[in-house]
Amino acid sequence: MRTRATVAVMLVALGAGCAADDPLPPTSVAVELKEWSVTADPSLVRVSAVVDQPLEFVATNTGQETHELVIVRADSPADLPTDADGKVVEDALPEGAFIGEIPEFDAGTTESATFELEPGRYVLFCNILEINDGEPESHFQQGMVTTFTVTS
Repeated sequence: MRTRATVAVMLVALGAGCAADDPLPPTSVAVELKEWSVTADPSLVRVSAVVDQPLEFVATNTGQETHELVIVRADSPADLPTDADGKVVEDALPEGAFIGEIPEFDAGTTESATFELEPGRYVLFCNILEINDGEPESHFQQGMVTTFTVTS
């Protein structure tokens, strides 16, 4: 009898704050990168305060160029430090703001990585800087950035 009671308490705790017909929070986020946008689906994720729930980011490069996915904890892209060429200066981010990245990957391919994100606001972006005809082209500055929110 004691085992059943313990399991019942655990199930109630795991479902706390969720209506019976609420879908389970996603454990995977699809991210599309292309010239010149980044789209996350979903862009709002609820994580459980009871269960440690890492999120897998599945990034698909549907563009024509190489891209990467950088994840930073910040309220807005405007909060990120950039250099004169428009690239985010990752070394100048506040301590703990850099969450991780999926390194450069080719057009037409998909890469994934898993990260633990606490509730808060995040910025997802491509931070590649190219030189075209002698001019710098920052993917971030060209619009390859979006916001992403985690709630509990």
